[in-house]
Amino acid sequence: MKKLMLIMIIGMMLISLGSAAIGNLGIFEQGKEIELRQTSIVYDYCNITSVYYPDLSNALGEVSMEKDGYEFSYEFNKTDKLGQYKVNGFCMVETDDGETKETFNYVFEVTKTGEEEFDSTYAIIILLISFGTAFTGFFGKNMWVSVIGGMIMIFFGIYTFTSGIAGFNNQFTEIISIISIALGSFFSLYPLIEWIEDLI
Repeated sequence: MKKLMLIMIIGMMLISLGSAAIGNLGIFEQGKEIELRQTSIVYDYCNITSVYYPDLSNALGEVSMEKDGYEFSYEFNKTDKLGQYKVNGFCMVETDDGETKETFNYVFEVTKTGEEEFDSTYAIIILLISFGTAFTGFFGKNMWVSVIGGMIMIFFGIYTFTSGIAGFNNQFTEIISIISIALGSFFSLYPLIEWIEDLI
């Protein structure tokens, strides 16, 4: 069991290191114009060679970036698709020995609100873990496991009620939130009340 946990932790660290190798411009609202930027005090000009949509189709071919001091920028307005976009490009400087070229790449995220959204996969995992913990504790007569599972359900319900799930905040997500809060309260309070009554 310890070996499995160690492998999972190392795997998560490697994934994090791999994703950190590519820069991240940030999160932007769907349909809004984004300023794609590159900073350089050395290079004479920078070009974007491609921008890819989240489905990996090409959103933009090679274009020149405008120079303003040490900043190079391009106004990108094809942000109709949700997800992660990838930007590739290069910067050049002319010297006495010829030209020096350096490539760059980074990603940016487009969401409906322009804010980080709670992934539905994580929501389902948290929901299953919290429900499973609460049910196991309640029916297995383990008060503290039931209380912890119930508290996770309550916090999950409050979060999804205010923020929604994966960008959706509608009547369906509100019903899920209310059910989660109600069941979480029951699984947390009922064992505690029984425990207090036993003490009295």
